[in-house]
Amino acid sequence: MLQNVHNRSRNTKTANGMRYTPAQDQIFLYQFIQGGKEYLKWQRGNTTAPCLRTMQRKLAARAKSITEGEFRLHELIDFLQKNNLPMDIVLSEDATKINGRVEYDYTTKQVRGLVGPMNKEGMPQCHIFKATDPASILRYLNTYPVGRNVYVVMAQPHQIGAPPFCVQYFCTDNRFTTEQVSKRWKHFRERCDESGVRIISISSDGDPRPIGAMIEEMGMPNHSLNEYGDDFIASTAPKSCPLQDPTHKINKLRTRMMKKEVELLLGDKRISRVHLECMIDQESIIVHGLTHADLNDSDKMKFAPVEKITKTRVTECLIKTVPESEGTVLYLTMMRYMMEVFIKHPSRQISTPKDAISKLWYVLFIVRAWRNHCIAKYNTIKHCITTNAYWCIEINAHSLVNYIAMCREQNLKYQPELLQSQTCEAFFRSARSFTSTESTVINFTMMGFESKLNRIQAKTEISHDSSNGFVFPRTQETERTITEHIFPILA
Repeated sequence: MLQNVHNRSRNTKTANGMRYTPAQDQIFLYQFIQGGKEYLKWQRGNTTAPCLRTMQRKLAARAKSITEGEFRLHELIDFLQKNNLPMDIVLSEDATKINGRVEYDYTTKQVRGLVGPMNKEGMPQCHIFKATDPASILRYLNTYPVGRNVYVVMAQPHQIGAPPFCVQYFCTDNRFTTEQVSKRWKHFRERCDESGVRIISISSDGDPRPIGAMIEEMGMPNHSLNEYGDDFIASTAPKSCPLQDPTHKINKLRTRMMKKEVELLLGDKRISRVHLECMIDQESIIVHGLTHADLNDSDKMKFAPVEKITKTRVTECLIKTVPESEGTVLYLTMMRYMMEVFIKHPSRQISTPKDAISKLWYVLFIVRAWRNHCIAKYNTIKHCITTNAYWCIEINAHSLVNYIAMCREQNLKYQPELLQSQTCEAFFRSARSFTSTESTVINFTMMGFESKLNRIQAKTEISHDSSNGFVFPRTQETERTITEHIFPILA
């Protein structure tokens, strides 16, 4: 590819310099964003790559004015229209840690890194830290706390392979309330409804405050009669279908089982990592594919062990090899069912909408009975999954039904893989990796994070643009595992 670029550029050189195809422009810009100035210097030394000023100019042409705390609705609409994407979106939100440091931005004459108050709509107030003298800076430092987290709201278009878009970010000390979350979501909907943008779902990663806002929005528990029966305890006509991130939720279940100090009792059956350890010691790895490293609970963010321990061959080997492991087998089966509904992978069975409801509600009914049994017998739920995990399953099971109904009634494509907050995690990974060492730990302040936003968005758009002819494995893997279902419209 580099040789082709070199030959093309040499043959198409004009009095005004080199000329590149749109695809070449995109790949050089992607490499500049990912590799930085030093990598561009290497390219200039070995190929006829564009110069640094050209790359900076092309990146600046893509840049948008971004203000902390603002809901970037107009920019989102321009983004959707420019890329011919539907006006249907899935909002997701999450927070990540930053270096808590106060800095002065001389370009905007504002202090960065402080946490501003929320307004009556639950939105962070903007442009309140303008400072033109030392006295005002000292006043801000004595009045407002230093933020150690950045909170991001992403918009994922409801279409296969579409790039996400950052619609809001703000510095926070993680002390906002459930009421403020509800008000902020209401503000999002009102603004989007006015502009013709439809919010299909809102997703978060298990934070108790968004969970509380979802429970309130869905009217849970609602025991009035409805078309789905007595077991359905949510509103059947919600404004959207809120969801807790399936990846995060399933990982929580794994972490709960791997804790040695936790004793999970499902009736008279134990759920324990000991069963997996015994299987690993007794059977060859060729049979089950596990090692003791897959049971290490020190890294709670790894998802690969979840993929491995929930495979069918593991549960089948447990049944044959380890006595009294029925509880562990059922627990792992529940985790696999949740993955088959929301997290598609070539190695797993693809669930149809009908199968998805059956599997997720099968899990919910078991968890409900399990909790009720623990409360009745032990007067505690310490032998069960946590309350947080329980409500995540309740929310997802009810929202799945409402989402399928929405797809049928409004002629939407059934794409449950998009109902998650992993877009936020990917956004954070990109922000952390913009260093020469590809760091994946906290390595930026609030001001440093803001300086990366336009580069992250440009990188995301290029990696999702199929017209340039380049292959991005992570994006390609996601697109390959998504299956569409279109429902007939009810008369």
